[in-house]
Amino acid sequence: MNVTVKDAMQISSFKECTLIAGESGIDNIILKITSMEVPDLAPWLNEGDFLITTGYSIKNDHKNLISLIRALKENKCSGLAIKTKYIGTISDDTINLCNDLSMPLIIIPNNMPHVDLTVPLSKLIIDNSIIKYEYSIEMHKKFIDLELSNKGLDGITDLLHHLLNINCYILDPSFKVLSSNDKETTPEFFINNNCTEHLLSYAKSNKLYSNIVLNEKEYIIRTIYLKSSISGYLIYIRPEIPHEILNIITDHAATTIALNFLKTNSQIDQGNRLDNILLMDIITDSITTEDEIELRTNSLKWPSLPGKIIIFDIKDFKEFSKNIQEDDIHNIKYKILEIINKNLNKLYCEYKTFFFSDNFITLINCKDENKLEEALNTIIKFINKTYELDLLVGISNSFTNYNDIRFEYDNSRNAISIGKSYIRNQITDSMIFDISKLNLENFIINNRNSPLLSDFIREYTYDLIEYDNENNTTLYKTLFTYIKLGGNTSAAARELFIHRNTMIYRINKCAEIVNMDIFNPEIQLNFYLAYKTYILINTN
Repeated sequence: MNVTVKDAMQISSFKECTLIAGESGIDNIILKITSMEVPDLAPWLNEGDFLITTGYSIKNDHKNLISLIRALKENKCSGLAIKTKYIGTISDDTINLCNDLSMPLIIIPNNMPHVDLTVPLSKLIIDNSIIKYEYSIEMHKKFIDLELSNKGLDGITDLLHHLLNINCYILDPSFKVLSSNDKETTPEFFINNNCTEHLLSYAKSNKLYSNIVLNEKEYIIRTIYLKSSISGYLIYIRPEIPHEILNIITDHAATTIALNFLKTNSQIDQGNRLDNILLMDIITDSITTEDEIELRTNSLKWPSLPGKIIIFDIKDFKEFSKNIQEDDIHNIKYKILEIINKNLNKLYCEYKTFFFSDNFITLINCKDENKLEEALNTIIKFINKTYELDLLVGISNSFTNYNDIRFEYDNSRNAISIGKSYIRNQITDSMIFDISKLNLENFIINNRNSPLLSDFIREYTYDLIEYDNENNTTLYKTLFTYIKLGGNTSAAARELFIHRNTMIYRINKCAEIVNMDIFNPEIQLNFYLAYKTYILINTN
């Protein structure tokens, strides 16, 4: 459909011309005709230009002709048609250069007016543009009709299969297949065939098109953008049709895919706003009747009870998002939401997930706690691998009435706070914190301002912590680890990466400083609880 130098040579007037060099470039595409007679043409040249000239401005100067040919190549022009009346016989150096650069060099008869070439070639280019425009309009109508019929991504892959007679795939940014007309290929095909690295490299390059060979088939990759961010990919096996037709179809398909993604995101945003309003109304005790809660939770399809509230807290998200545009942050949140939902789907239980500030809230009715924990760990690992973000998960107690969310939301937040304190002080390497297993810690958090707790902490932590601060030591952590491991000196030494004799020395030093029998089980328990209390109160 594009006009090439080869097409131009089929015009009757061009048949009187002679192609003397650069034959390997006869498939160069002609976008526009340029005809100027100035010494330095380079600043005026553009990609796809076909230059027709008498050569008057460079007469008898083959060095300037060679410079002109190089300029044509650098500017990705399609070819040169020139008379020899002023330039004289074309040198072998010029012919060799055109052959090397695949730059078609055509000799025009000296008595032929330029108009005999420019008029029919211009008509051919214009006719071709009209054909492409009409074809583009036809494709536009097909894809708009598809969008209006609300057939979604599956409708797009089906239409592409009908138009191109090839297998097509729509992928999300993590390269999972969202839709395909190929019934034999598994949804994990592109990841399982070791092309993830290529796709990741391609995604970072911000290219519109790329290609990859899998199982001896060439696949074309087209990036789908939404608000300047990558929202997915269209991948298909290269068909045997003209390149320009393929681009027209692909670009219309990409626009329709982006519209589908935008529609989905808009639906998520609308639902998310309603979920947020209801959650805030319950938390702030703004709903007066049980009937209203039941009506609104049912209308938003919140899961049946009993249930739990899970908070997914992105660690240091404000720092992560500091240099990221707002649209990109929003897209990352969509993708994290998608990752959470995909993994919870595998549990075959009722749940509802939505944004809540910089967190994600999941309301869930899941009876298999082991499978739930497994799914949560998978979510944490995947998000860390994809975005290098740490996700902390806080789980509430079970509740049988949605009115109790006001308490259980706080419990989930407390679980997150406890988790942050323990991670900061290297007490745990877990990222999941279930408040039902943290009753003591929750009690401490809820009573952090109690004078009794302050006195208890001071009695069992002050001397050791003061000694550590003054001498840059870690005696209290040593004692805590020793007690935590049941007084096993060797195990405590291994965990702290110190020699057993050093461990014994430190424990004896602790006993000397506090002037207590730290080998007494009851006193050990008090030290253990006091240290935990100190950590929770002083880091929250």
